[in-house]
Amino acid sequence: MIRVNKIMVDNDVELIKAYIKRHDWRMKETESGLWYEIFKKGTGIKLKYGMKVAMKYKLELLDGTTCNSSDSSKIKQIKVGLGKVVAGLDEGLLLMHNRDCARFILPPHLAYGLSGDNKSIPPHSIIVCKIDLINVEANN
Repeated sequence: MIRVNKIMVDNDVELIKAYIKRHDWRMKETESGLWYEIFKKGTGIKLKYGMKVAMKYKLELLDGTTCNSSDSSKIKQIKVGLGKVVAGLDEGLLLMHNRDCARFILPPHLAYGLSGDNKSIPPHSIIVCKIDLINVEANN
């Protein structure tokens, strides 16, 4: 089972690297396997556990299919680092500052795993996230 998991993770990494190269992005990888790029620097405070953030977002599969998104009238608000979103998104948000815009690529183990979300995200999917932080509340 460990060998099979290793093969799956290695295959996911190759798919992610090819996707990044195709889009000419300059992404870094964290120890957990999250890929990220902060492509527009904001101003202000760095996010910390428990801070409330308002953000616009878009989640896509590697083939470009949109799974979920906000629009100008739907801004998502969450408290960061409390497990209210998938692990990869929580990790990525903690790399950001107020008003940053970032891209994250979440391998399945940091996203929706082997089961998907039973709606728009299929099992074992790699997720591409675009995040635009609108506001961070420092005093929660």
